Amino acid sequence: MGAKTALLAFTKGDLRPALLGAGAGDRVRAEELVRQIHPGYAVTPIEDGLLWDWCYPPDDVTYVAMLPGAELLCDRRLILDRPSELPEDLLRAGAGRRIVMHGMHSVSDWLGFAVWDDGVLVRSLSLSPDSGIVETSANRTTSSGRTGRVSTRSA
Repeated sequence: MGAKTALLAFTKGDLRPALLGAGAGDRVRAEELVRQIHPGYAVTPIEDGLLWDWCYPPDDVTYVAMLPGAELLCDRRLILDRPSELPEDLLRAGAGRRIVMHGMHSVSDWLGFAVWDDGVLVRSLSLSPDSGIVETSANRTTSSGRTGRVSTRSA
């Protein structure tokens, strides 16, 4: 079985405090978010659960945690081998906020993550032993204050 994650978060700044402040969710807002992320899909409420148990849900299932200052989606369809290629509609859904994507699959030893601030990619990384570094990308600020982009992709 192994450890697996498929997480996408929209947050106002750092995600950690929002996770620590988790409480009862807002089911109506959660369903609205799923409809926004997956337009045209039928949305059927399912039982509540814990993030620990539902961070890699079955196919065609989205779990949502509505947290103070953050929305966290667990959905395998939202995680990409090349994290920087997050679709524009998801970038729009997170407009004005930080977007954090984290995917992991221990069977293939794959890890992928990315962070955007207000739609601008800050960092992405995707790698596995078999494929090597699939993608690594970062915006770096030099000592002169100039921002440069570093990007590497495998063929």
